[in-house]
Amino acid sequence: MAHGHALITGLALLLLAGFLGCARQTAKPPPPTQKAEGIVLRKDGKPVTGGSVEFRHATNPKFVSMGDVGADGRFTLRTMGGASDAAGAQEGEHTVTYTPASAKQEEMIPVTLSKKYVIKAGDNEITVTLEN
Repeated sequence: MAHGHALITGLALLLLAGFLGCARQTAKPPPPTQKAEGIVLRKDGKPVTGGSVEFRHATNPKFVSMGDVGADGRFTLRTMGGASDAAGAQEGEHTVTYTPASAKQEEMIPVTLSKKYVIKAGDNEITVTLEN
């Protein structure tokens, strides 16, 4: 009986591996991207210290562009989603969310900005200014 169980388990794993292989092959690569980097500033004009930013495209939100914010407030975006990721962000309008860095989980509350930010063809230098 143990031999039959092992055979069924082996077949199930083989089918799962085949399914996962097909899923990877059919996943689309990210759309074309544009170089996008910048700085996150507080309302008073001083740079934030750490955290992350997320740029979500208005019409193609499946692919999200993200960047870690350094101690100097600077970030570089990479587009995630699909089969791989790519440097930069999709051209077009984006909703931006900033998540502050903190050792305390309760202080890491994401803030979505009301202003939309636009990525244009070519190199983009973006200044994200927090509203509060």
